[in-house]
Amino acid sequence: MIVYEILKFCKKGRKKGEIQTQLGISGEYFRLIIPELVGEGLLCMVSLPRGVYVYLTTAEGIIWIQNFEYINRPLKNILREEREIILL
Repeated sequence: MIVYEILKFCKKGRKKGEIQTQLGISGEYFRLIIPELVGEGLLCMVSLPRGVYVYLTTAEGIIWIQNFEYINRPLKNILREEREIILL
């Protein structure tokens, strides 16, 4: 199983409901394209004590996605630009 480090993606002070509304991603099927990884699966979101995190479930396992700082930008553009996924 491939498991990537779980990393926080939301800015401080935002509530879970606001993030879900602005990103609109929970439960969407999504193809993730990054130089080190090409995967596709169900994009999910989970709320933890330290913040909200995003992950992609694929046939190989769970991929955690890091640093979603630009919540007003299209999610697909954010993922294409993200280059800092760290393999544990």
